[in-house]
This record gives sequence, structure tokens and C-alpha cells, in this order.
Amino acid sequence: KQYGFTVLQVLAYNDAVHWNDGHWPYSGNDGRDDNATINPVSWQRMESRAVYALNKGLMVYFMMSSSGAHYCFTSEQRRRLYRYLVGRFASYNVGFGSGEEVNDFSNGCWNDSLSQEMENYMASLQPYRKIFGLHGYPDFELGTGYTDILLFQKTDGGYFGKGQLGRRYRKPYVLGETYYYRPAGGNGTQDPVTI
Repeated sequence: KQYGFTVLQVLAYNDAVHWNDGHWPYSGNDGRDDNATINPVSWQRMESRAVYALNKGLMVYFMMSSSGAHYCFTSEQRRRLYRYLVGRFASYNVGFGSGEEVNDFSNGCWNDSLSQEMENYMASLQPYRKIFGLHGYPDFELGTGYTDILLFQKTDGGYFGKGQLGRRYRKPYVLGETYYYRPAGGNGTQDPVTI
């Protein structure tokens, strides 16, 4: 907020990192064994952190999972995650989207049809029509018109080429992870002023 950012992008489900006290979003030994049963302690903590950011004047943009891990869930488990997240957070100033680089890092689980399934299902759930984005390379026609933005992470030489996707789909093309921004082909930066 101090540097003029207006959106905080967070992960709803991250199967790679657990909270220090061992509470994962789902039950089971490490939060991955039972994707059908939530761990309320973890979600209550997430909501309290989201409310803190919202009270600072930031919009909170929830990506469903790290690297599209939720695409490895069963269809019903995916839909349950979408329903739960929308049910818990849609009344706030939030947006929703898929995971980052789902095409590269989703353990082979992701395909175009799953992004389309997510787009269609999220469109059916939304009581307040929150902003919705896809992160990755959607090669399907965005038929419902529900997707608002296409998010990308990597810059350098591919930045403007990827932007053509946004033109093709008539969607804003947003650099979703500015932490990785590499000015003039450099080595990335952690300096918030440069970002």
C-alpha cells in the first residue's frame, strides 16, 4: 500500500508450504490426503489476514492453488474448493483466478478443458460478479465471457509476444507477479521502487 499497490495476490491452497503450526487447508497428514474435508483453523487464519489487507485498502486476489495443484483434485473436489472460496470471500473486495503457470507446473494435471471448466463453474457461482482471471496460456476460446484478465509472470523477451494473447481474446494482459520483473534484461529485482 505504501508504494501504491492496490491488489494483493495470494494463494488459497498451497500444497508446497504449510503454516508453521502445521495447520493445512485440508485434513489429513499434510493437507493433501483428504481434499474433501477442510481444516477450519487454516481458513479462519486466511480470512483474518485477508480482512487485515482489505482494511488497509487493498483488493485481495485469490489464486486457487500454487502451480495449479487443484487441477490434480477430482472434479468434485475442485468444485468444492471453488464453492468454498466463493462462499467464504465473495462478499469482500476480492477477485478469483487459477494458479500460476498451470501449463508448466501442474504435475501434468492441467489441460485447457480444466481451465474452461473452472471458468464456467466460477461464472455459475458468483453472486456479486467478482473479477476473474486465468494464469497460464489459455488455448481455448473464452466462450462464457466470464474471464476478465489474463495473468502472466515471466517478462523479458516473451512479454510482448504473450501480450498478443490478450489482443486475440480481447482481454487485458496483466503482469501478475511483479517480483520477477527484469528491467532491461537484468537479473530481477526485489526493490519495491523499481517494481
